Amino acid sequence: MVGGLGLVYAAVETLKSDLIGELEVVEFLPEVIGWMTDGRVPLSDSLNADSRMKITHGEIYRRLAKPPGRLFDLVVIDVDRSSEGVRGDQSEGFYAPSALQRERQRVVPVGVLGGWTYAGDTPLLANKRAIF
Repeated sequence: MVGGLGLVYAAVETLKSDLIGELEVVEFLPEVIGWMTDGRVPLSDSLNADSRMKITHGEIYRRLAKPPGRLFDLVVIDVDRSSEGVRGDQSEGFYAPSALQRERQRVVPVGVLGGWTYAGDTPLLANKRAIF
């Protein structure tokens, strides 16, 4: 699962692996989904042609706050904020240690929760290291 479609680079890089059987991308903005499906985003043609990818309209933080159902091998958060630039209640709760414990339950035992940050070392990274 990739949270955030953006310019599709996270999805493209994920699908380069032959180990990926299917990829769900959760995108909040319907306009971005439209740009992707209309081919107006760089590399969208190759993604639109890849049957392993599915785009779901939704808010990734709300989605991950729900009780885990399906487990994932990989969850990548590729949205325009990090723990150092929290905006809104949804993302703020995601970075708390209790939330990271919940996210740990969303991935298989050897799974990965990845995300980006613009800082080299943060409390989030320390919390992730302790939990994952």
